[in-house]
Amino acid sequence: MEILIHVTYKYLVENYQKLADRDLSLEVLFFAEDLDNGVDLNLLSSIVGVFKKKGLFLNVHAPFYDLNLGSFDRFILEAVLKRYESMLPVIKVLEPSCIVIHTGYDKWRYRSREKSWIKTAKLTLKSLDAMFPRRIKFALENVFDESPVVLEELLEGFDTSRFGYCFDIGHFHIFSRTSLEEWLLRIGDRIFELHIHDNDTLDDRHWGIGKGSAPLYSALKWALSKNVPYFTIEAHTEEDAIVSLDKLLYLKGKFLEVRDGL
Repeated sequence: MEILIHVTYKYLVENYQKLADRDLSLEVLFFAEDLDNGVDLNLLSSIVGVFKKKGLFLNVHAPFYDLNLGSFDRFILEAVLKRYESMLPVIKVLEPSCIVIHTGYDKWRYRSREKSWIKTAKLTLKSLDAMFPRRIKFALENVFDESPVVLEELLEGFDTSRFGYCFDIGHFHIFSRTSLEEWLLRIGDRIFELHIHDNDTLDDRHWGIGKGSAPLYSALKWALSKNVPYFTIEAHTEEDAIVSLDKLLYLKGKFLEVRDGL
């Protein structure tokens, strides 16, 4: 497993040397305005070189505001594909192993037309499959999902080595009406990544581990036992990110001691 820190593109540009000096691989979130204002690809290439020299890497979180994979409006679908296409120059430079994407689904707008939404979203995913290099994995993130049903149906028929899930424990804690055990049973074999942050169920606070009431330790112990590839800390402050990193490294060490019989 690899531990990553989630950062925005702007934060990366301003702090890349500090992050590399701390031996941290990253998941970099690009907002639409980052791509529209013009990413400095030469600078980005230099940043990648700094990380590669230390054996580190950069994965990607795709833009998500206003993007809906299963939209019933063809103009919005065209905008979705155009937005993902705008990422290709960045992807070529970063060479990420995994891209996290949001689906745009929520029950309040789409439950009555869920099957139609899923059918359209599958076509969008097929377009992304053709658009991006084959070496890249796509991890679909749970956001407002109350159960894993829609995410499960969405990936039926797709290559299991290329399309999987990013299980966001904080989002699960706020929005799910299904148990953690059920989620892991239903989609666990296709979880490529965890998003790790805490909250009190009142808001998506992105706190550090232990600051709220999310079942982080149960999820993390399960993920360690299953060798989930990426553990991404998605705290919204540097202080909470450091707390989470320390706790995650401790938990990883204790797990390895037990596994190896030390």
